[in-house]
Amino acid sequence: MKCFNYLIAQGKGQPKKIEENLNALSKHPFGDHSSCSTDWCRFIADPSIKYKSLPYGKPLQDKALQESLTTLFQKYILNSEKLANLGSTQSNESFNKSVAAKAPKNRFYGGSRSLAYRVAAAVAQKNTGHKYTVDVNVSSGLSPGLYTRKLATLRDIQARKRKAVAITTEAKLRRIALKASRNQSSSTFEVREGVCYQSNTMIDTATEDSDEKILEIPAPKNKPVENDSKPDISTMTHIYFDIEATGLGRTSHITQISARRGLETFSKYILPAREITPKAAEVTGLTFQNGSLYLLDKIVPAVGVKEGLTGFISFLEKSTNNVIFGHNIYNYDCPVLYNALDNCSLLDDFQSKIVGFVDTLKLFKLSFPNLGSYSQCKLCDTLINLSYDAHNAEDDVNALFRLVNEKIDNFTDVQKVFQSELSVCYNYVSLKQMNKNVPSLKQMLDDKVVTKRTANCIARSGLNLSHLRLAYSRNGRTGIKDIFSEPCGSKARVTKSAKIIDSVSDFLKEL
Repeated sequence: MKCFNYLIAQGKGQPKKIEENLNALSKHPFGDHSSCSTDWCRFIADPSIKYKSLPYGKPLQDKALQESLTTLFQKYILNSEKLANLGSTQSNESFNKSVAAKAPKNRFYGGSRSLAYRVAAAVAQKNTGHKYTVDVNVSSGLSPGLYTRKLATLRDIQARKRKAVAITTEAKLRRIALKASRNQSSSTFEVREGVCYQSNTMIDTATEDSDEKILEIPAPKNKPVENDSKPDISTMTHIYFDIEATGLGRTSHITQISARRGLETFSKYILPAREITPKAAEVTGLTFQNGSLYLLDKIVPAVGVKEGLTGFISFLEKSTNNVIFGHNIYNYDCPVLYNALDNCSLLDDFQSKIVGFVDTLKLFKLSFPNLGSYSQCKLCDTLINLSYDAHNAEDDVNALFRLVNEKIDNFTDVQKVFQSELSVCYNYVSLKQMNKNVPSLKQMLDDKVVTKRTANCIARSGLNLSHLRLAYSRNGRTGIKDIFSEPCGSKARVTKSAKIIDSVSDFLKEL
């Protein structure tokens, strides 16, 4: 279609040229350039280049399709005289817009002379510009009006500037880019939503496979944009926080939770609902046997997870504008904490009590660059000459409180590493989606269709194998391309890589 529009535009007033180009157009997409012209065909000079608009950059191979196109173009060739003298409706549409502005359709002017005057005003504006108002005043024996003349001149200058800008190459490229974006957006919605309106849509879809039964592919969720004017952390309530858990996984169960606000502290041991891994037991000294929690083989008083989390929320309630400080909390503590809160239906209550988080691992990397290690133990030993019982949440919190208060006096760095609660919650939801969707992509990983990183990205965006199969069944490779490259904030939902899109499409084609 793009080539057809181009040859019509270039052959305006030249029927012979249109005939020659139509003949070439039935061959060009199929790799036959014997009838092409050097004016527009790049393959004559370099046969090795790829097609920009065809799959995999290769020519079409369907001979039946080529014969059909040749037959179709023969009809156009017989009408080359008409094709050479086509006009544009753009000027008519522009005039209609002017008339509609002066005689809106939601008002009835046809019962009086008002309509004729309004249409005449639109005609005068189209022919002579906005200065028609001055000419009408003069011809009627009225003052042209000082401000009327100034405004008419200004409007005409603005119109000439808009016209001059509109015909530049940059403006044309911008219009093409916007049109492509609109088309992709429309195509993506069609792939995600499927058939929403057509004859017998309920009857037809009822007989299709399970993937196509009125199943809508979920839309991507945009990451919350961090406000440039972040809250002043120095005026907020600082809560120092740490947890210990049954393992290193982000769905591990909490075994100890501690927090500190000034001189006030909170600490609880938690009874986990799963076994503590040997590695975690070795590091923390905590073991779980016969329904009791042991620290270095001595039983410690422990509560259920919901009671422990409720106590932590009650601790937070005693202050306002809480900002939670913790070491490496973005990677570990926050996902584990949010998972526990979510499972106990306490997440909304917790979210209402805090403003955001500060990861002190990122903070000290920013404030003290080029240190050998940024583990909390090493930082305490290096910066404040403090040794303590690491991996005990209460001792970790007290050490972190002292470390931050003694060594961090530049709150500009704190502002830089601050993340709002909305942003941290978004990361948790994305991680939850990834854990849910990744198992469905196992075959793609086993067959090395995608890397683990790409599979995680697909799953994190809310897509699983059923969604990919559905997108492919609706629009083939283009369907996969549409949902993968769908805008999500400032980035693509998954990727724009043609290599990955082709690999996934080929895999789905074989299913």
